[in-house]
Amino acid sequence: MVKNTLEMPEEILKFFSIEENQTLLVKGVSGVGKTTFALKCLKLFASPRCGIYYTAKANPKRTYSRYPWIKDVLPPENIIDASKTPHTLPRPARRGGGT
Repeated sequence: MVKNTLEMPEEILKFFSIEENQTLLVKGVSGVGKTTFALKCLKLFASPRCGIYYTAKANPKRTYSRYPWIKDVLPPENIIDASKTPHTLPRPARRGGGT
């Protein structure tokens, strides 16, 4: 029987116990559980409705249909489709008008 809980490795718990904003990149081959792991981390560690989920494969409707338990944690506007974001960010304006 598979448990419905996710035990976190000590390194992950330490990472999220740092009292500053954190970013975690989850990388791996298809089917190893990256999405489930990332969403479980959001549920366990993020303040309600404050987490942001970047994905190149899912939209809010698909995410909620596969992971209905995440609706209370992750609002649709916080699911970012990385395939539709610009590849470069605009440069900040220079101060003082210098060159």
